Amino acid sequence: MTRTYLQLTQRLKSECAIPGARPTTLQGLTPEVEAQRLADWIADAWVQILELHPDWRFRRRSVSFVTINDQHTYTPVQCGLAAGTLGRWVFSSFRAYPTASIGSEWFLTETSYDCWRDTYLIGANRTVSTQPRTIAEDPESSGLVLGPIPTSGYTIVGTYYLAPNRMSADAETCGLPAQYDDLGIVWKAMIEYGGYEADSAAYQRANQNYARWLNHLEREQLPIPTICFAMGI
Repeated sequence: MTRTYLQLTQRLKSECAIPGARPTTLQGLTPEVEAQRLADWIADAWVQILELHPDWRFRRRSVSFVTINDQHTYTPVQCGLAAGTLGRWVFSSFRAYPTASIGSEWFLTETSYDCWRDTYLIGANRTVSTQPRTIAEDPESSGLVLGPIPTSGYTIVGTYYLAPNRMSADAETCGLPAQYDDLGIVWKAMIEYGGYEADSAAYQRANQNYARWLNHLEREQLPIPTICFAMGI
């Protein structure tokens, strides 16, 4: 089931048995208002769940962009990502091919930025442009650098993980796949409520429910270590 940020906060209020009407909006609340604390606990809980594992499978996305002549550095936005959505690159996934001929695709070799810089941005190598063979992360922009410096006409494909997203709008959803009940976010937030209010019953119930929910999510949404052998076709 997919609940909105507002619905999750309303559910938290109900689970905590807090008297009074449920909030109808989370916008424009002041810090001292109880609804704001509940909303903050929900938003914090989702971020904390995402930060438990940077490689949640449901946060993995594909990326593809075309090289520009003599341009070696590509920011996340230039790679096609929305600003602020990059969590981390999966460098082992990156490949390249001439845009007009996907049949000659090859994997790019990951290297460190310092090694890339000392190899391709030194002396005569600064002016050498050809097909890219290596890839590294630019420490300044968190984008990608390619080496040798590429000419135009190559397509780069790979994958990355989304950065944790903090919910803020009433109708915003967390992004958890629809087959998973997002009630775990409420249980995680309720643990904070139980500690804040010294409500041991609420704390224990939330902690037990959250542990079961998280265990199920981790079993199904964390990568399974495998050894991949390239297969000839």
